[in-house]
Amino acid sequence: MAGPRGPRDSRQVSIRAAIEPDLPSSNAVVSGERSVSAYTSQLSTPSCPTMEDMCCLNLMSPSIKDLEQQLQEASNGARAEDGTTQAKNLGVGVKELVTAMSRLEGLGLSRMDIKLPKICVLGDQSAGKSSLIEAISGIRVPRSAGTCTRCPLFIKLASSDNPDSPWQAKILLRKSYEFRRSLRRPSKTVKFFEWDKKDSPVTTVFETVDDKGQLADAIFRAQLATLNPGLDPVTFGPSRPLEDGPHLQTKFSPNVVCIHISEPGLPNLSFYDLPGIITQVEDATEDHLVRFIKNLVTDYVSDPEAIILLACSMEVDMAVSNAAIIAREEGAKPRCIGILTKPDRRPRRQPAEENRELKAILSGQAFQLGHGYFVTKQPSSEEVHLSHAEARKLEESFFRTEPWSTSLKEFSHKFGTPNLQEFISRKLAAQTLHALPQIRQQISDNLEDVNAKLANIPKPETRNAMGTVFEVLRTYSQRIQKEMEGDIPYNGWHLIWQSLRESFSRQLSSMRPILVIRGIHDEDLFRHAQIQGGTGPPEGTSGGIIVLSSDDEEPQESPTKKRKMGTPSTPIMTQTPAEVSTSQNIKSEGPKNSKDPLAKRFELDVLREDLNKMSSSKIPGGVNMKAVEHFIRGTTEHWKEPVHRFYDGLEETLKQHLRKIFNEALQKWDSSELYRVSWSIISSMLSMQLSEQRITMAGEILNDEKEVYVFNKEVLEFYKSKRLNAYKQAWYNTRMKMYFKGMEETTGKQLSQIERERHVRKDEALKKLLNAEPYEREIDVMATICAYYDMASGRLHDAICMRVESKIFKTLRVSLQEELSSGLEIYGENAHDKCIELLAEDVGRERVRQFLEERKSKLLEGEKLLNELNEKYKGEDSSSTTGTSPAYSVDEEMDYS
Repeated sequence: MAGPRGPRDSRQVSIRAAIEPDLPSSNAVVSGERSVSAYTSQLSTPSCPTMEDMCCLNLMSPSIKDLEQQLQEASNGARAEDGTTQAKNLGVGVKELVTAMSRLEGLGLSRMDIKLPKICVLGDQSAGKSSLIEAISGIRVPRSAGTCTRCPLFIKLASSDNPDSPWQAKILLRKSYEFRRSLRRPSKTVKFFEWDKKDSPVTTVFETVDDKGQLADAIFRAQLATLNPGLDPVTFGPSRPLEDGPHLQTKFSPNVVCIHISEPGLPNLSFYDLPGIITQVEDATEDHLVRFIKNLVTDYVSDPEAIILLACSMEVDMAVSNAAIIAREEGAKPRCIGILTKPDRRPRRQPAEENRELKAILSGQAFQLGHGYFVTKQPSSEEVHLSHAEARKLEESFFRTEPWSTSLKEFSHKFGTPNLQEFISRKLAAQTLHALPQIRQQISDNLEDVNAKLANIPKPETRNAMGTVFEVLRTYSQRIQKEMEGDIPYNGWHLIWQSLRESFSRQLSSMRPILVIRGIHDEDLFRHAQIQGGTGPPEGTSGGIIVLSSDDEEPQESPTKKRKMGTPSTPIMTQTPAEVSTSQNIKSEGPKNSKDPLAKRFELDVLREDLNKMSSSKIPGGVNMKAVEHFIRGTTEHWKEPVHRFYDGLEETLKQHLRKIFNEALQKWDSSELYRVSWSIISSMLSMQLSEQRITMAGEILNDEKEVYVFNKEVLEFYKSKRLNAYKQAWYNTRMKMYFKGMEETTGKQLSQIERERHVRKDEALKKLLNAEPYEREIDVMATICAYYDMASGRLHDAICMRVESKIFKTLRVSLQEELSSGLEIYGENAHDKCIELLAEDVGRERVRQFLEERKSKLLEGEKLLNELNEKYKGEDSSSTTGTSPAYSVDEEMDYS
């Protein structure tokens, strides 16, 4: 039963000792180097665990309890003399964690932005890295032909559960990149020239080895298979003889040779052995290989989840270590474990000086690294024939000599490969435990994202293909029906249609005829009143114009030249450049005229002259109605322009609206024949119906309107009365303004508007003068012309819009699904096969879905792996998580400084 504890009980202290400061890891990467190379990318360090992380750890408390015990035992035995026993003690419980990380790596989860722990080893050329790898792993790697550094090696060590199990190695080829021979020059922007990254890695078994003596040859063959990607790996199998100096299709490969080794008592670790960094090549045409290797190594070393094993030979000055320079430039020093190799070959100096420098390094006072330093002694080139056990005994004997067993005895726990193995294993366990909650969350986030994308790319239906097609068509057709009916909330098209009709009406209104209401008989009213007592204007004076058009226009004061009497009368209707006006009120022309350039313009004096010429009556002042009809036809002759603009706008907006809803309804099938053919049917149907409306229906209506027709005279009289009153009021206001302007010019006295109105009320002669109507006939005719225009333009608008609603909208509302079904030919004996063809996708979309399906499978497998790990280590003592003290105090038992 867990009870209260003090701030630091003995169990916590021992666990703290077992899990050293800074970040641990689960995979080890080994990188050699042939010359200095600098990296520029800076790495971020993992943050401390949150309360959510702790909760996730507590969910695995029984397993952690077991691991705590193993880590505690390993820590207590860290200074024991039997390194093999330490490895055995540590490997029993940590194996599942290492195996889990290895399997997650094999699934390619690290390529989904899921950070998996690693241990990376850097070292200069001749720093003893190969010997170090062999010492940690207990295997021999190929040392000839140079192939061991031409592609990454992943070496995984796992302790067998059965103590009687034999040693075994399984070699696999992990293919994450496809090789594509290129004739182009290598580009500096290409990461791996001639290699394309696969959607997900593919792992295949190459060979299983039961004899340690055959492993080096098997690794050599596996690398040849990797460096010849165009050949079947079977070509390099154990039963096939190899040629001397075998041909290589490529010098280096980013694909990985995996070596999984199991044996009782092995430490549970994983290593990546990477190609050594180079700065130059013999053949200038292969300069790109320098960048290739640098990019490859950087991919592994720059992982912020990685701990770096920095191998430094003691026979050279550490200050000039190229590997240390790389670690510093990559920001990896806080994550480094220093490994001092070749201690028997350090330069001979005074013993006190030698020991002082070494003590400074081992105590962290010089060349500081985040996890300190270890010292190992590996066999020399003359001793490479020694077995692993013999090499460890030789190493043990070496560290029993001076000064290692005397003046440096306080650092004895940092001497020897077994101590290094045990330390790395503890880091591996702690790093994995720390990473599990984050990995689980990242897997969950990726699954959510993949599922959301797959929801929009469903598998092609085969069993119920007909049902799927009919349901899609029904859903879309019903939505369009609601849009055409305009019911809320499906009133989007109703609002668009209302806007289209209003725009059409405004365009017709902007073409309403314009009356220039001031004539020559309206000039010099003040002078006429002074001379003749207000009986009338003088003859022969020049007149001005006032256009009755939009609401905000003021009378134009400047006079115009009198039209010569001999000028032909036909050009009485002229065009005035103006903007579209929406008002039907009549005002004077001004600088803000908004009329359509095609609107017809009438002047009073010209209109009078033309009426006189066209009159068939012998009585002066008569009006020939044929002349009026002639003028009316002139005002409507350009109606085809706004009609065509209306249909253009209708076709564009209707197709856009239908396409928007179509995309929403068929989003899941947007790469299928169903999508392509269905929209083609809809688009063709709309184009055909709109063409019929535009050419046939609208053409007939426009032809009808070319003839003047009035049956309901009351409506015409209503429009005329309204227009006539507006004309007369505007004309009266204009004459009054002209009178007082003349008076002000003559007398020099200006009157306010109130004074002007008072003067008119008192002066009956002036009032009579202003009310005189020398153009009464012309104004009456103009009112008739404009009244007819208002009535006929409204009639045209309604006729066009009614035809659209009764033909096009009704078809969409009632017959759309039938039109689609018929056009898709999904009736009859072959309907099922036809529906399957319609739902078939293009190759690109199918490839995307397959990629997502494969990624989902990998993620689910990773999630299952973590769940199984959790279930496996749920012990019987589950009460450890419910006591007063937490099952695992991450913040006290791990140091992230």
